[in-house]
Amino acid sequence: MTSLLTPYEIFWYFLIYSFIGWCVEVIYHAVVKGRILNRGFLCGPVCPVYGFGMLAICTMSALADIEAMGHAGVLVLFLGGMLLASSIELLAGWLLLKLFHARWWDYRTEPFNLGGFICLRFSLIWGLGTVLMMRVIHPIVSDLSARLIPPRIGWWILAFCYAGWLADTIVTVLSVMGLNKKLKELEELRLSMRAVSDSMSQVLGERSLRDKQRLDETRLQAALARAELRDARDELRNDIREASQDFREEMADARDEYLAARRDLRKEVADAREEYLAARRERIEEARRRAAERAGALRRELVSHRHFGTGRILRGVPELTHADYEDSLLELQKYLMTGNMPETGTVEGSEKVSEKRSEKNTGKGTETGTETGIENKPEMGSEKGTEEDRK
Repeated sequence: MTSLLTPYEIFWYFLIYSFIGWCVEVIYHAVVKGRILNRGFLCGPVCPVYGFGMLAICTMSALADIEAMGHAGVLVLFLGGMLLASSIELLAGWLLLKLFHARWWDYRTEPFNLGGFICLRFSLIWGLGTVLMMRVIHPIVSDLSARLIPPRIGWWILAFCYAGWLADTIVTVLSVMGLNKKLKELEELRLSMRAVSDSMSQVLGERSLRDKQRLDETRLQAALARAELRDARDELRNDIREASQDFREEMADARDEYLAARRDLRKEVADAREEYLAARRERIEEARRRAAERAGALRRELVSHRHFGTGRILRGVPELTHADYEDSLLELQKYLMTGNMPETGTVEGSEKVSEKRSEKNTGKGTETGTETGIENKPEMGSEKGTEEDRK
C-alpha cells in the first residue's frame, strides 16, 4: 500500500498544483477566447481549488493503492478523479455563492448540470485530467520537490509563501465585500432613478387622462348646446318670419360668447399643463443628473485598479454574476468592456441588461462563464404621449 502524504508534501503539493491550475486557466483563456486574464479568486498566481483537488486525488490514490492495480488503476483514477474533482468544484462554487452572493463560473447553459456549479462535460474532462496528472505530471513533481528542496530550507520557503497566500486571501475577501457594498449602492441609485421615471410617467399619464376627460366633457356640453339650439330652431321655424333682426343677433352673440369661452378654457388648461410639466421635467432631470454623476463615480472607483482589488476581480472574471445585484453588475461589466457609461436609471438604460444571460457560451474549467451582452429595449417617451393627447 502506498504511504499517505506527509505534512511537508501536503503543503508543497497544494502550492504547486494551485499554481499549475492557474497556468491552465490563463493559457485556456488566451488560446480559446483570445483574452489574457489574471484568472482565479485570488490576486496571486494560484487557483486553490486545483490544489485541493489534487490533494484529494493523491490521498485517494494512496488509500486505494492504485499503482498496484496495473491497467485497471487507470479506470479507477478516471472515475475517482471525476467524482472528487466535481465534488470539490461543486462545494467551492456553492460556498462562493453563499458567502459573496456571486458566481465565478456558471454551467447553467450546459446539459446535465447541477445548479450551474458542475456539469457532465467538465466532469469527464476532470477525469481525463486526473489520469494525465497522476501518470505523467505528479511523478515529476514528487521527485523534484523531494530532491531539490531539503525540508530544512523548504519549511522556510513554505512559511513565506503561505504568509503571502494568507495576505492575498484577506485582501481579496475585503475587496469582494467592498464590491458588494458598492454594487448595492449602484443598485439603489438605479432603482431610485427608475422610480423617478416611473413617477413622471404616472404623473403625465394621470394629467393627460384628466385633461382628456375635461375635453370630453366640454365636447359633450357643446353637443348638448347644439342639440338645444336645433330644438329651439325647430320650435321657432314656424315663427322665423316673424322673428326680428335683433333676436338673430342675440343668438349669434350668445354662440360667439360660448365659443370664445371654450377656446379660453382650452388655452388656460394647455398653458397650466405646460408650466407644470416644464417644472416637473426640470426637477426630474436635476435628480437624474446627480444620481448619474454618483453612479459614474462609483463605477470609476470600482475599476480604477487593474492588478488588485475590485478592478482586478472584474477584469479577471468577466463572467462573474451576482445573486442580488445582477443588473448593476452587468452595467458595470459593460462599462469596463466598452468604456462607455451606461444610461443607468433611464427607462431605456434600466432595461438594457435583461437579455444578457441568454447569450452565455459553454464556459470552461472550474472558473469559466460568459461575457456580458446588453440589448436595448426603448419605450415610448412621455413627451410623445403628451402631444398625442393634446391633439
